[in-house]
Amino acid sequence: MHNKTVGKKLQSLLAPLGYLAFHKEASVEEIAAQTEKNYSTVLRATSELCQKGLVEFRLERTAPRGKELRLYRLNFYGLMFYMARSNQTEYTVAEFREIAKAHEDLLVVFQKWDRFAKAGFEQQLFSRIKSALSVESQYNNRYDFVTITSFDITNLFPKKDEVLRRSSFDCLVLGFFYMEQPVEHVKESLGERQWKILQDIWTVVEGDYELRKKRDAFLEFLELERKEGLKAIDEWRKYLKQEQKEPKT
Repeated sequence: MHNKTVGKKLQSLLAPLGYLAFHKEASVEEIAAQTEKNYSTVLRATSELCQKGLVEFRLERTAPRGKELRLYRLNFYGLMFYMARSNQTEYTVAEFREIAKAHEDLLVVFQKWDRFAKAGFEQQLFSRIKSALSVESQYNNRYDFVTITSFDITNLFPKKDEVLRRSSFDCLVLGFFYMEQPVEHVKESLGERQWKILQDIWTVVEGDYELRKKRDAFLEFLELERKEGLKAIDEWRKYLKQEQKEPKT
């Protein structure tokens, strides 16, 4: 009985998430009408999604002295949570393009979708996004259905971490994390087909200032991290050497 209740609860949460995945923002009235769900059910679901940190809203006054309308939208966590729990492998390129257009402000790769399409690499971008979603879904699987639908657990996805998570997802899609490893190792581990997809992605990156800047910033981060690591190793060696010299009391 408990599992059945959780299943119904999850479905009530996924309905507004699914609609908002393809729309920039919407009111409860619009979501209820378009999903053919009860208004009160949608209102409860969107309120809880806001509480969980998956959905946000803004107020818009409908008339100079009229009441304020709440317009809801997904944040990055909401989009990733929905995609991890929907069968995203069945989505078409056109559907992903629609999602990207609705949420251009969330990810750089969404903003640059048209640039990849014009270069003839839309399918490659689509493939990389699906791969990144698989990685993200493994992260989100820490939160099972019972946890996410429990009333006593709030704000599972902290707002302060969202910018970093979005940047990491962009880097996953663009393949920058492979740059932590030697080139030949990446070629061999990926295989010819996946390596070619990365090369196509990087062709667009090289021709776009913002994408190139993001890549270079990532490489600078790796470089600094390695330098700090080497510095720490050197300090430890000096410390251990000194410890061996000092007489024990």
